[in-house]
Amino acid sequence: MRSAAQTRPERLRAFVEQEARAAGFDVVAVASPDSTPAAPARLAYFLKEGRHGTMAWMEETAMRRAHPRALWPDVRSVIMLGMNYGPAEDPLAVLRQKDRAAISVYARNRDYHDVIKGRLKTIAAKFAARSGEDVKVFVDTAPVMEKPLAEAAGLGVIIEAAALPCHPGAAALAAARGESAAAFALSAAEDYELAFVVPGRRTYRFEAAARRDRNVPVTRVGRFTAEPGASVEWPDGSITELPRGFAHF
Repeated sequence: MRSAAQTRPERLRAFVEQEARAAGFDVVAVASPDSTPAAPARLAYFLKEGRHGTMAWMEETAMRRAHPRALWPDVRSVIMLGMNYGPAEDPLAVLRQKDRAAISVYARNRDYHDVIKGRLKTIAAKFAARSGEDVKVFVDTAPVMEKPLAEAAGLGVIIEAAALPCHPGAAALAAARGESAAAFALSAAEDYELAFVVPGRRTYRFEAAARRDRNVPVTRVGRFTAEPGASVEWPDGSITELPRGFAHF
């Protein structure tokens, strides 16, 4: 029998965090399903501009992707979990072995979708038993706007445009369109994945150690903030919202 104390929101959140850590997850965040009101319009603009390329499934699932309630009308909270699937060894070392092919980290072992979904189901079953509520589990193959939801949960980031890598092809296309390379890359032309976060006071020490000990170039592209939202700091020092387009961060 469940007690009222066990089902209090703060107790349930602590329970989820405990179970998530035990299952190997690194990040836990919670957002309301109604916390991303701008996401549907941004997604519609992204699709209208054809920026999804050959990813036809994005257009096919647009209605379900636009809002969590379209997937599950009874949803009350969205619990997001993140897991680092990086190996213990340096994944870039193979690049120095010219007789070897480099395989993306996510594809070297078991499919991470299967690994993560299995662990999510375990946590979900325990949460359902504790709370008495229904739970649905999704990984990134489902049409869920997880990045705007992460922002709504309180994770903020400022991207430094001058430090952002931009492929020469994307930069050339931006120039041909009369646009800033960084603005073009952030809105559609590039897809960025965050590798790791380092405490601000250790950033430069970490960069130096990475180059000295591992010969690994590290690119610092921005900083996290305590305020939710994603912004861009331009070379002139001004800070604005991300350029209109699909939410990369």
